[in-house]
This record gives sequence, C-alpha cells and structure tokens, in this order.
Amino acid sequence: MAVFLKGNPALDRVTHWQGSGDLVVEVVTKGDRSREKLDFYAKLGTREVVVVDRDPWQLELYRLHRGKFKRAKVIKPG
Repeated sequence: MAVFLKGNPALDRVTHWQGSGDLVVEVVTKGDRSREKLDFYAKLGTREVVVVDRDPWQLELYRLHRGKFKRAKVIKPG
C-alpha cells in the first residue's frame, strides 16, 4: 500500500502512479524481503515505510534521514 499526500510530485496515470508514495506499507510474508527494499524506496524519495511483521507480530516504522532509512519505532502487541 502507498499513500500519496497533496504536493507529492508522483504522477497519477489513472491505472498506476509514476513515482513514490510518501508512505509505503510492506506486509512481511514467508520468504519475503520487505526490509531489503528500503534502499530502493530511499532512492525513490519515499519518506516513511511501515513494515508489518507477523512472526513475531510487530510494526516497524522507518523514516528517511539523509538518504537512508533509519528505524524510528517498533511497536509490539500489549
């Protein structure tokens, strides 16, 4: 999932967006490489990435800082 805020330079091509969202949500599945995509999203200029991991259950928030993603927060159940 991607969120495009007002003022984002990405282009709405009706069938798809050309450019990166301001926020991207990645859901981890077995054999998935969600965290390996962080460098790709950084190159596109994505500002934040949320990784939803189900084993163990947790949310990880990554924020772009000086061209690299830094993990800003981990939220676990309870």
